[in-house]
Amino acid sequence: MSIASEWIINEDGKDKQDCDYNATLRLMKKLKKAYPRLQICLLMDGLFAKAPIMKEIKEKAWEFVIVWKEKTLYKLQE
Repeated sequence: MSIASEWIINEDGKDKQDCDYNATLRLMKKLKKAYPRLQICLLMDGLFAKAPIMKEIKEKAWEFVIVWKEKTLYKLQE
């Protein structure tokens, strides 16, 4: 069940196509504003295992599960 959606569109007026990574950051902010006390656990692909997203999750005191293929994301596995 979806409680919020975020379109993958350019909001900054640039010509470069937006991506799901940027839309995820926007969606996280939208969710926190709409549901400030809701405990959230994000299930994410390894694509989203980057510092800005991890920082947002930590600041919001959310939980997360990241899935990735073996022999990838060596730093994260450590």
